[in-house]
Amino acid sequence: MNQAQKDQIQKYIQAAANEGMMAISKKVLDYLEQETLSYVQRIKCIHLGVHHENRGGIGIDLNHMVDLVKNISAVGYVDDISTRVCIELDGSPASECTRAFNRKLAMESNGTLPSSEEIRFATICGSHANMAARAIMHGSMVHDIPNEWRRAIQDGAEWKVIKAVVWQQFPELVDMVCQSGNTNQSISKQEDEMQLLNKIRQACKAYGGSGAPKWQDVAGAALRSRPKCGPSGPAIFGFVVRFGGSSKLLADTQAYVRACGKGGRELGQETWATLSQEMKNFPDHLRWRHALLKYGFAGDTTLTVTDAKRAMTNREVLQKALSAMKLLDQWTTLTKAYANDDNKQLKFLRAHGSLEVHLAACVLDKKNRTHDKMEDAARQTLQDFSKEVGVALAPPSQWSQTQTEKKPPPKKPSNNTVVREYNGKGQLTNATEVLASMGFAVGSQVQRGQTVAKIDRVQGDEVHLIVESNKVFVSTASFIGNEWKQYSEPKPQLEVTWLQHSPPSSVEFQHCLLKAKVFGAMAEQCKKLQGWDALQIFTNPKAIKVTKHWPAKKLQLPCASTRVMLIEANKITSDQLPIGTFENFMVVICSYSKTGNRAGDGFQNPFWLVPRTNEADDVNMEVYPSIDVLKTKVIKLDKEIGLPVLRNSDKLEAGDELLLYMEKKDKAQGEPLRAGPSKRLRKT
Repeated sequence: MNQAQKDQIQKYIQAAANEGMMAISKKVLDYLEQETLSYVQRIKCIHLGVHHENRGGIGIDLNHMVDLVKNISAVGYVDDISTRVCIELDGSPASECTRAFNRKLAMESNGTLPSSEEIRFATICGSHANMAARAIMHGSMVHDIPNEWRRAIQDGAEWKVIKAVVWQQFPELVDMVCQSGNTNQSISKQEDEMQLLNKIRQACKAYGGSGAPKWQDVAGAALRSRPKCGPSGPAIFGFVVRFGGSSKLLADTQAYVRACGKGGRELGQETWATLSQEMKNFPDHLRWRHALLKYGFAGDTTLTVTDAKRAMTNREVLQKALSAMKLLDQWTTLTKAYANDDNKQLKFLRAHGSLEVHLAACVLDKKNRTHDKMEDAARQTLQDFSKEVGVALAPPSQWSQTQTEKKPPPKKPSNNTVVREYNGKGQLTNATEVLASMGFAVGSQVQRGQTVAKIDRVQGDEVHLIVESNKVFVSTASFIGNEWKQYSEPKPQLEVTWLQHSPPSSVEFQHCLLKAKVFGAMAEQCKKLQGWDALQIFTNPKAIKVTKHWPAKKLQLPCASTRVMLIEANKITSDQLPIGTFENFMVVICSYSKTGNRAGDGFQNPFWLVPRTNEADDVNMEVYPSIDVLKTKVIKLDKEIGLPVLRNSDKLEAGDELLLYMEKKDKAQGEPLRAGPSKRLRKT
C-alpha cells in the first residue's frame, strides 16, 4: 500500500465513529476493490474459517448457526455476495492466532465443526452461514436445505477477499465490517447478551482514561452495532467490572455458553442488575454468580428475576449454594489432574460447566431439574467425564447411591372423576379406584398428624396400612373425609450462619447506634444553649427577630431535628446539614419543621427557620464550624460527637432580623422591560 491509500483508509475508519457504520463499511469495501486491495474469488467452505475477532471475539455461536440453517431452509437461499466478506491468511502471527482460534472452536463444538487444518481465509461477514455449510459438508448437521445453497456448499461461493497487508495494518477494519453485518436487520443473527458482554470487556481493557472506566466511557464502542439487547448494557457493564473475576473465569463461562447454551436466551436488564448487586458475608459469591450465569443461558429453563433475587438474598438458598460450591471443589479435585491436554481440558471445562448448571438447578429447587440432589449431579457428571477421558474415577462415599436414592414422587390425583359405586349394604365397592383418583394409590405413603404410613392394600371399606412394620386398619371413609393426606418428606434442618450478622457485626445496627448517639448529643446541646426565649418567629413574610441585645457570637442556636441520615457524600441537598463522615457515609441532619394545634404536637427549631440571603453584606448569622470543616470531620462511636451551632457573626440589637448566607446561583437574565408607545390625548 502507498501512503495515499493508507491515509484514505484511516479517514474511513475515523468517519465510522460519526457517520453511519453500514454506509462507511460499504464505501471502504468499494475503495479497497477499486485500489486492488481486495478481490472477488469463489472459495469452498472447507478453506474458510472465522476470524478470531468476529462477533467481538466470540467467533460464532453454534445455536445461532442451527437457527440460521432453519431460517434459510424456510425462506430460501439467495447468492448475494454483499453478505460475504473474508480476509487472507498468511504466515504472520496474527494469521496463526486466527488458525489457533478455529482449532479451539472445532474442539469446543464436540464434533459439530470439522477440522480447521485446510483453512486459508477467515470470514468477518457471513460467518455463521459458512460454518453451517462446513458442518453440513462434514455430515454433523443434517437438514433439508434449498438446492441453491447445496450447490454453493459443494462448488463454493463468491467472497470479497481483503488482502492480508490491509487488515494486518488496519485491524479496526475487521471489527467495523463485522459490526456493520451485525447491524443488518436481515436474516443474519443479531448480537446477543453474551456477545455484548464480551464487547464491554474488550472496551474496558482498551480504556485509556484515568481511573476505572464508567459506562459512558465504553458505551459508544460496545453499542456501535445497536444490538437489540442494548438496554441491558449498563447492567452487564456492572457485572463485568465488579464480578467478571479473572479473565479466565469469564472466558470459561463464555466458552461453555457458546458450546452448550440455548439459542435465543436473554436474561434481561433486571436479572443482570440483580446478579451485579453486592452480597454480604458470602465468601464464594464470585463462582456462584458464574454458575447462575451458566444456568441462565444453558439450563433447562432460563434464570428469572425471582430466581436471581432468591439466589442473591435468601439465607437458606445461600446456605445450599455454599454447600454446592464445596461439592464443586471436591469434583474439581478428583478430575483436574486428568485434563492434561487441550482436548481433555475442553472436556473438563464442559463437564465442570454442566455440573455448575445442575447444582444451580438443585439449589434453586427447580421442578424440572435433571437431578433431585446435588450429590446425584456430581456422581453422574463424574461418571460421564470418566468415560470421555478413559479413566475410572470413583466418587467419594458421601456421594453414594444409598444416601441420595431418589424416592418416587407421590402420585397426583387423577383429573378423571371416578363414580363411586355402592352395594345394597351401602358399602363402597370400588374403593381402590376412588382412592387412587384422589392420589392414594397402593404403595404410596400417607400421613395423618405425626403418623406416617404406607398403603398396603384396599379391601372393602377398609384400608390396610403399614406403620413402622406393623399392619393397621382404617376406614376408607377416613381417606375420603380428608383425614389422611399424601406424605411429603420434611425439609432437612439447616444450620443458620448467624454470628457474622449478630448486632455487633451488623452495619444496620451500627448505624442505629450512631443515630442514637447523635440524638443524645442534640438533647445535651438543647440543654446547654440559651437564647430561644429571646426570639420571635413570624410568617408571611418569614422572619426571625431578636428581642434584646446580643454581642457577636453569643447567640447560639442548637441544630436539633428529628431526622438523621447516612448518605453518600455526593448526594447532600441544600436542606441537609453534614456533621461528619462515618465509614463510607456522610452523616447529615435534615431540616424539619411541623406545626401542631396542641402543645407538643409540632416541632419548631429556629435553627432551620432562619431566612437566607445571597447578599453577603446583610448576613448576621453563620454555621459554626463551617460546612467545609464539618465534611472532613470523622465520627467514631467511642468518641463524643460535637454538633455545629448557628451563631451571630455580628452584634445584634432588639428588633434585628436574623439572616443566613446562601450562595447565589447564576440564573438566566429575564427579558428586559421595554417602554410602550406614548398615550395620545383624544381630541374633542
